[in-house]
Amino acid sequence: MADYAENFIDMKKISFFLLTFLIAASGLYAEVEFKSPLFGQDDNLLFTADMEVPGYGNYSTLFNVKLDEVKDEQVKQIEQLTIFPEEAVMLDGGRTLQLRNRFGLFRTSEDFTSLNMLSSYPGFVYGEQIKTGKMFPSHPSPDGRYFAYLKPVSSGYGNLILYNVQSGEETTISESLDLSYSEEVVLWSPESDFLVYSKGGNIYYYSLEQFYKGKTLAEEFRMIGKGLISNIRWSKGKELFYLADSIIYKIISAQLFTTSLYSELMETGEIAGKIPFDFDPAFDSFYVSPDGEKIIFNKAGSNIFLYFLKNSDYISTGDVVSLPYLYLPRNTRLKKVVWPENDIVTILTTSIEGGDQKTSVFRFDLRYTDQPLEFKEIPESDVVDIELSLDNNSVSVLYPDRVAIKDYRTWSTSETFKYDSPLKSFWLDDEQMLIAGRYSSEKYNIVSRKSEVIAVSQADSSGYTKDGSVFTSTNGNLFIKSDTGWKRVFSIDEAAPVSVSERYRVYTQPLSSGPYSNMIMLRMLDSFGTESLFPYPETRYEPFPAREEESDYNNFSHGSRIRRREISLVFNAVDSAEGLTEVLRILDDYNINSTFFVNGNFMRHNPEAVQELAMSSHEVGSLFYAYFNMTDAKYRLDKEFIKRGLARNEDDYYALTGEELALLWHAPYYVVNTDIIDASIDMNYTYVNRDIDPLEWAWSMSEYGGNGLSVPQMVEKIMNQKKPGSIVPIRLGEGKEGTGALYSNLDLLLNNLIEMGYSIVPVSVLMDRARR
Repeated sequence: MADYAENFIDMKKISFFLLTFLIAASGLYAEVEFKSPLFGQDDNLLFTADMEVPGYGNYSTLFNVKLDEVKDEQVKQIEQLTIFPEEAVMLDGGRTLQLRNRFGLFRTSEDFTSLNMLSSYPGFVYGEQIKTGKMFPSHPSPDGRYFAYLKPVSSGYGNLILYNVQSGEETTISESLDLSYSEEVVLWSPESDFLVYSKGGNIYYYSLEQFYKGKTLAEEFRMIGKGLISNIRWSKGKELFYLADSIIYKIISAQLFTTSLYSELMETGEIAGKIPFDFDPAFDSFYVSPDGEKIIFNKAGSNIFLYFLKNSDYISTGDVVSLPYLYLPRNTRLKKVVWPENDIVTILTTSIEGGDQKTSVFRFDLRYTDQPLEFKEIPESDVVDIELSLDNNSVSVLYPDRVAIKDYRTWSTSETFKYDSPLKSFWLDDEQMLIAGRYSSEKYNIVSRKSEVIAVSQADSSGYTKDGSVFTSTNGNLFIKSDTGWKRVFSIDEAAPVSVSERYRVYTQPLSSGPYSNMIMLRMLDSFGTESLFPYPETRYEPFPAREEESDYNNFSHGSRIRRREISLVFNAVDSAEGLTEVLRILDDYNINSTFFVNGNFMRHNPEAVQELAMSSHEVGSLFYAYFNMTDAKYRLDKEFIKRGLARNEDDYYALTGEELALLWHAPYYVVNTDIIDASIDMNYTYVNRDIDPLEWAWSMSEYGGNGLSVPQMVEKIMNQKKPGSIVPIRLGEGKEGTGALYSNLDLLLNNLIEMGYSIVPVSVLMDRARR
């Protein structure tokens, strides 16, 4: 009876956790939902588009259609009224603010009082399909005349495109680059005359002057050297710094032609300095001072060093100087470096603690090198972003509910004003700044403490006033639309919602599959016929398999093939914690709960990482107490040994976290035999196998040789082999040179799956739904 009671309690726990996972897994980032269509005067039609966006959550965009002005019934005159700043950047020397989201591209008027959509750029109002998941960065040139962006040609590769903002003309710079959502796929020179990019482990430049003259060299003659884009940094002048192995080269932009043309015969530019480590472009980064004489070197994401650049280090001249070093916890990553001409450096870091994202601020002062140099942590928390003023004297510090203006030298606060969810700030001069926020984007005057609304970011509820004006409310604030833009008001005279006009009846029609969950339909009342308000999306969802594949619940390798488009990504924590912070952050961005398997070595080497994982909402299973090949002939393993190993891992996990492991496990390297399955059954475990192998582990098995697959190749392999119910393993830890690590491009894999209509769920959810 006691055993029955214990089992009953365990089943209740499992049912509770499973219910939690089912609820968490119910969201689908792939769908756009159109809501609240209603008519105003003169057949004006208002509606919203709601969607979940990774990193930003849900937001609603408001549109207005003037149906009485339609001449061609196939082209409705849709106007976008709210603009969420998924991407915000200041261009043209501070004269233009650009906001971009998945609906289009917008730039401010000359007086920064409104935003206008660029007609040359593809947008929803021009018939473009709304993109789901993350957007690829646009990489605008500093002068705002061009974009350089990746145009996907497959799930893992894309072409690098130069886009002329004025004409809309596209020019292919290079083909078959690794796709990435990184903010640094290309780097523009400060003068917008060059850009650099990486491809196939090499770095190349592209000259706008050669492009204008029609004399662009073949790519092989534009190679600077080996590496990734992280090997390169522009200084505030026109110098390009290239870090290869442990040597830092300085290249004048005018010398790029000569440097690349004779790269096999001569060194890459002038040697500017050396560092005591070899640079690993997959995990390291560096930042150059404004004067080009110092760098901050970020080793493996958590070791921050300062170095003074000098081209000779054989004989020391002068006094020995102790340089500052900052060791960040392994759950922490550098987010931003502010380095003005006065050499007071500010570093913003981000971390995950207790499932929440945290920030810290560190500073050091290089003005007095005769004194000990050290990083000092500033008592700051919940910092969203920091932005230096044009004169380097002040800094804006953004928090979730306010903006603070501080003296940059002393970090003392001179002004604080309320602002709900600011995302980015930009200084116009010493008194004025622009703030792009989750609910509104505004121009703020620090002296007068007055603000002007540039754009409303999203719409909670909307409608028409009795005089025909559009209004919307967001986050408790009420706005009304005029010819000059949005104005904040305190009350309105709202007209009654109407879904039928003299000429049309409007309604929403559900769609069975595709990126839109429904469509807005117009039924003509003065003639016969019904049509959609905008084009139907291109449906790329694959059909379900014709037959079900039975699942083996003792050796579970896949879920149902015909019931839902669901996949489990499982993360294997073997020994190293590299990648765990990035994976948890990306999964949080996408609001995904997943399954992790932890090995005993991982727990012993990374106890705090295991505790962080236990505090998350993710499912945690066992990867045995040690990591070795259980089928190797030199080990004589039986069922009892496996049972003891599973029990030991359970006890170690409970001792660390106070939590129990899920009754899911798999052996190292996914080996399986009769003893392993029998031990699983005796211990009430489900052995979790996989039906797709990305071959991440191939480099560690000597019989395979070679470097294995690249990350884009792994992504393409998964996308080619995936089916509903698939289980895909991803290993945490550092990849070997030449292979990378699949987790480093996790968002690329997630986006590809989402675009195909898949949602990502824990293994337990996959199992439960396969049984139904």
